[in-house]
Amino acid sequence: MSNTAWLSIDDTSTTEDLHICLHGSLDFTTVPNLWSQLREQMEQGKPIILKLHAVTHANSAALALLLEAIAQAAASALPITIQDIPSSLLDLARLSNVENLLRNPPSTLPLK
Repeated sequence: MSNTAWLSIDDTSTTEDLHICLHGSLDFTTVPNLWSQLREQMEQGKPIILKLHAVTHANSAALALLLEAIAQAAASALPITIQDIPSSLLDLARLSNVENLLRNPPSTLPLK
């Protein structure tokens, strides 16, 4: 059985922001393709609302996907909000000491 994951654009998206829903199992086999799709959507330059209510499974690959999305958004000075983070993913983020990044992503990268 293969795991599947996809993204959809939520019908609550506006001309000012983009509501993206992630669906399915976010793991090592599905995240690379999903990242490609997410990055393409982020290139529109709109603030992102990333909704995870339809995620059925998530592992460290999912955490990496979210952290990369946060970094990409911050590098482009785009606000990103992550909603409905699964508890298993929050547990992993807590163990990795990045829970606050998921709950409160920075809107820009810090200056060096």
